[in-house]
Amino acid sequence: MDVTNTNRFEGVEAIEHLDADNLHKDLLSRSLEDHRLRPLLPLLGVTSPDPKAQHEGLTKDVLTPSIRILETKAFTFPNAPHESLPLEDWEVQELLGDKPFKNWVALTHFTPKYTLIARSIRGVQSVVKYAGLVDRKVRVVGYRHTWSPLFTKPEDIVLTFIPPNVCEELPYSDPPSDWHSELQGVTLVESVDGVKPPSDHVFAKVMAGTTNNQFRLWCHKHANWALPFNTVVLAVTFGGTNSTICHGAGLSTSTLSDLVKEIEYVDAHGNLQRVSDPEELKAASGCFGFLGIVVSITIQMETMTIAEMRPTQVPVVLAIPPPKGYPIPQIIRNQMRQANISEEDIENARLEWIRRCEEDHFHEWFWFPYQKNAWVNTWKRRHLSHS
Repeated sequence: MDVTNTNRFEGVEAIEHLDADNLHKDLLSRSLEDHRLRPLLPLLGVTSPDPKAQHEGLTKDVLTPSIRILETKAFTFPNAPHESLPLEDWEVQELLGDKPFKNWVALTHFTPKYTLIARSIRGVQSVVKYAGLVDRKVRVVGYRHTWSPLFTKPEDIVLTFIPPNVCEELPYSDPPSDWHSELQGVTLVESVDGVKPPSDHVFAKVMAGTTNNQFRLWCHKHANWALPFNTVVLAVTFGGTNSTICHGAGLSTSTLSDLVKEIEYVDAHGNLQRVSDPEELKAASGCFGFLGIVVSITIQMETMTIAEMRPTQVPVVLAIPPPKGYPIPQIIRNQMRQANISEEDIENARLEWIRRCEEDHFHEWFWFPYQKNAWVNTWKRRHLSHS
């Protein structure tokens, strides 16, 4: 298939042929030339510790973008009575300079009035009270992992529980080990409103600024407890994944919000509130920020298990095979001929896909643009005593 080179976009060279190999080469070339695309290189096959050994002109440190030094100062709450907002300097800090805000896919882009970093619940309360005094809205962001415009407007306040410089360039990272914050961490609790967890389960209070990777490391350290499912992305916070009702990927899994037993939040008046009633939690645990600013959630965990997985890489038509009678695009049919894939192969793959969906606990199928193959990562769970 040809694509007409109309050069509609100034400075952008159109790709003339939708051939997977040519597109791979083109994307690789663009990634080598543009540092913003260099995080794509591992996906394109650049695996050498010294990429120069594979591609001329590529520097050794190309896959390790530097993290910008965070320039902050204690927030002074302009035009607000100082005595009404007593804080220590570390609790709320202001990011210096007119730093633009953008979400993960750069569909939202603006410069807020203030970008503030809160490290304590008292700090969050003070920011909310201040926003009310100066008639501004405040919206919390973490790693900004959204496609939709969940965020605020240029004249308002962006509040974050993690240092902004860890989520500006790929690869993202956790806050540094010396980052002191009351809004990160995991603590086991005995009960919620007098109700204890079921057998082989525990309740854990997770602060909203805790990242998925920090939680993963906590689980490995304790080697007893884990979630039955989670999002696969490490660079997100629990405040964000819970508030937006993120979920697992299996017929037997539900959402992270369904695991919540208690939620703590700061309301629009700056007061700390909690919800633990099961009926109220149906709305409160996945509130998209409309309830207030979530500072912690208490979730139910279960005994840790082992994921029994054998990842495979197969032609895309065999990874998620089309239903019977579904028209297959010509470019896929060409790949089928090249790989000698028959209609019987597709039917067997369809039955295998159904089996994985029905029998496995978690399901992931990954296909990257311009690639002929897809990754199939589905797994069953095995108890530690059986491993």
